[in-house]
Amino acid sequence: MKASVKSFIAMLLGLLGFSACKDGIIEDRTGLAEYGQPSADFKFIGRAADAAGKPIPGVRVVVAPQGEDDPYYGGFLNDTLYTDAQGRVEKERLKYNWPDTRMMAVKFEDVDGEENGEYGNVVLSEKNLRIEQTQKGSGNWYEGVYTITAEATLPEKSE
Repeated sequence: MKASVKSFIAMLLGLLGFSACKDGIIEDRTGLAEYGQPSADFKFIGRAADAAGKPIPGVRVVVAPQGEDDPYYGGFLNDTLYTDAQGRVEKERLKYNWPDTRMMAVKFEDVDGEENGEYGNVVLSEKNLRIEQTQKGSGNWYEGVYTITAEATLPEKSE
């Protein structure tokens, strides 16, 4: 086969995502050929209470990554949850799976009107959240499981 045909086929295969790998090892022996992006799983545990420590049920909790002028971080990665009768909320796996924990925010909003009292909103950023790795990753692209814990004291709304 002519060199120009081989070059064309190599270019075409490269565009389709194939490379010169043999058994997962790059031909020049620089290491494993890996494709993808880093990822992690996030678990969320939250609690909403008033100034006296009494739990507030029915509070909307929005867990959202905060991108830097990046439309990718728009609302479709947000998780919207609601507190139960004990003011607690938990979700085993959030939609967000990028391992950068420096861009998280959690907003607590009283949305049920006067039913459980009226409270102001609270927004917690990564400085006010407890984010800890609770399970190690694979050592490759998967970085494991992180648990985000957020506790908010909602102020009573003044008339």
